[in-house]
Parts: sequence; C-alpha cells; structure tokens
Amino acid sequence: MTYKPSGTLNMKLSGQWVKHLVRGGAEHRNLSAFSGTAMINYYVRDFSFGASIASPARDLIDSQINRKTFWRYQLSAMWNHGNWAIEANANNLFMMKNNIVDELSASYYSFKQIDQSRSYNQYANLKIVYSFDYGKKTSKSPDYKHQNSESAILK
Repeated sequence: MTYKPSGTLNMKLSGQWVKHLVRGGAEHRNLSAFSGTAMINYYVRDFSFGASIASPARDLIDSQINRKTFWRYQLSAMWNHGNWAIEANANNLFMMKNNIVDELSASYYSFKQIDQSRSYNQYANLKIVYSFDYGKKTSKSPDYKHQNSESAILK
C-alpha cells in the first residue's frame, strides 16, 4: 500500500504472510509467519529525508530449515542543489544482533547455524558529489508532433 498525503510526504507499507505445510519424509514441517516493511520519504526544498524499517521474518528453506531474520532499519538524508549533492545514510547503525538463525530439528538430527548478515551490516556513509555540465542542453523527451497519418499503410 502506498499513501501520499501531500506532495512532500509519501509512505509505503507492505506485508507478507507465509504459510508452509510440508508433509512426507521423516518429519512434517509447518510454518506460519507474518513480516512487513514500512518506508517514509519527506521532501522539502532541496532536502529529502527517508526512513525505513523491516520486521523480523521467518521462512522455510528447502522444506526443512527454519530461517529467522532480525529487525532492519535505514535512515537517509540528502541535499541537492544545482550541480552539488550531499547524501548521508545509516543502515542498522545501533543494531547489535544482526544474526540470521537457521535451525533444523528432526528425531534423528538437530542443526543450528547462526550467521551474521553481510547484506545488512551496520554502516554509515557520506557522499559528496559534484556533477559537471557538458555538451548541449537537450530535452530528455522528444517533442511529439501529430502528423495527418500515423501509419505509412494508411497514406
């Protein structure tokens, strides 16, 4: 769901409900889980601010392994004026447990693995960009002029 209450503010909410039921083999697997994300962007003059958050998620991998992820968030701010742009991002900056837990439990075997996510590591960055103008200024979209006949077949 996307909601834009004004020209300067927009929000996006999404959710997912997963239901797994695997029967057969040595063990039956059943998993039901909900996860969601929210993103908010605010624009004012030359500035833009954004925030996003994603809830923990659970999934069944290869019909056997129960995977759990963690909370994730990102904050961003950007200033853009003329040829200059400055962007700052913070991703999971204060999260201490960004672990992905994989578990498999069966009557004859038990497995648990905890990995740190390489995709969602804690980081912050600052980008400063200057763009050079070169060449002739042209319109990004060509002007469309309606002709008498749009097709050579109809002429």
